[in-house]
Amino acid sequence: MRLLSVLVIGSLVSSIGSGMTAFALATWAFTTFGTASSVAMIELCALAPIVLLSPLAGVLADRHDRRTMMLLGDGGSALGLATVLIAVTRPEPSLLLVLAGVTVSSCLAALTEPALRAAVRLVNSAEEPDTMTTLAQLREFYRDEGYTGRAPRGADDLAGAALAEKAAA
Repeated sequence: MRLLSVLVIGSLVSSIGSGMTAFALATWAFTTFGTASSVAMIELCALAPIVLLSPLAGVLADRHDRRTMMLLGDGGSALGLATVLIAVTRPEPSLLLVLAGVTVSSCLAALTEPALRAAVRLVNSAEEPDTMTTLAQLREFYRDEGYTGRAPRGADDLAGAALAEKAAA
């Protein structure tokens, strides 16, 4: 139970970091290149591989060792982000190199999700299944909110209420 908690909480922290990285890269692209198309290309390269490769990643997670899949996914994702770091810190930033790094990172990160879900289901203890399920769903919530670059849902409601109050005044 303790090891599974560490795995899920570590994945939660990783998901929050990935969301922050996606938002920071989109902001960097707009401030550096000044075009919405550069932001859209970064978001496309971050999201499309996850959507397109998820079915294949699920099959691979069922047929191979899940720990190996998670190590390959996270390790390869880190290499993709290292490419992004190199591209961003160059004297003359290269959008193509950033897009390549984001795509590689996203492709390999797609391997991690199905393997983690399967591991949580297999190792989940009968005594506390709700705790692990809640932690896994919390991790997915922060991953999804981070990739879309939006504020959490409660903040949307709060902002809408503040605007409605200001309009009424």
